[in-house]
Amino acid sequence: MTNEIIRIEPSLPLSFEEFKARVRESDSAKSAFDKTAEFYDRIPLFIRVLQNFDRTGLASAIDQILTEKQAESEQDNILRAIHALYQALCWHSQELLRLEQSYLSQQGPMLTYSYFEHCKRTFHPSKIELFRNVWFNGLVNVDRRPGEKSRMFDLVASLTEEDIFTLRIIYDRQHSLASSDREPVHIDDIGAALNVESAYAQQICVNLQARGLLFDSGIGKWGYKGPVRFVITDYAKLLVEYITEPSSAGNSA
Repeated sequence: MTNEIIRIEPSLPLSFEEFKARVRESDSAKSAFDKTAEFYDRIPLFIRVLQNFDRTGLASAIDQILTEKQAESEQDNILRAIHALYQALCWHSQELLRLEQSYLSQQGPMLTYSYFEHCKRTFHPSKIELFRNVWFNGLVNVDRRPGEKSRMFDLVASLTEEDIFTLRIIYDRQHSLASSDREPVHIDDIGAALNVESAYAQQICVNLQARGLLFDSGIGKWGYKGPVRFVITDYAKLLVEYITEPSSAGNSA
């Protein structure tokens, strides 16, 4: 049985800086993280929105996080993670509420706890939106195996921002084609897109090839001049689809 569709209107500021400023309206003597907990407690609509999705494990995960002692370096990440998930609820509530209750109760908690664990440990706040997209795409792709979804969190955590940008450059040129029909992208084009020397771009691509995410299309061909032409693998294509925000999202913050 599916859930009744509930319309959720965004009532909180959707930019992170505005969201953070609201949190800091509390007593200035309190820590930023204490203020986050107080903010969570005193915004009724925010709590109702989270409770609507409690079968995803979202509300219980936040409850646990806000009652634990967190390192100062993790606190801003957690605040960003809460804000990013709230955006997803505002933008994609109807898609999430159409999911079967039994399915959400099975996979929701696992994905939500994985999301927060990876967000609080990352040294790159820009990855939090990528983790959020893995969380959302993991929930709505009901036919995907839980192990695959979990590995996507780990894979995003292990890649640099340049790695991810490189994969997206090649993905944009090749994703609509079957693997055998993908036109290789030359290392010079990748370097230009990254604004780095071709030799540096080559090293990025060689490392990604070792991870099974790119394929050197020149291997075994006559006149091979080294790893200079690359094709995205199906596994990398899957990764980019997990970290890509659905086009139905509202205006970005």
